[in-house]
Amino acid sequence: MSANAVTIPLDYDGYVYVGHAQGVFEPETGRKVPYYNMFVISPARNSENSDYHASGFRADKLKCIGPDVWDGLNYGDRIRIFCDPRGRVIQAAIDQ
Repeated sequence: MSANAVTIPLDYDGYVYVGHAQGVFEPETGRKVPYYNMFVISPARNSENSDYHASGFRADKLKCIGPDVWDGLNYGDRIRIFCDPRGRVIQAAIDQ
């Protein structure tokens, strides 16, 4: 994977892969749990009400089931994501 400049098309309405992280955390003493996160950029849904306004892009951290989710992805790839019932990404595919 290359960390070169990433171009995010203004008209793309999906996710753009920009990175990932994995490691372990300790929710209680003596017990370590692995974590896998994917970082994506997506359009902020232009929605507005009296308390909220969003436009442009948003950055999200998505929980993944394992590191194989981002295997083969390059920074800047347009992707589609598929989640399990718990909201974790189980697969990411290149969106053409």
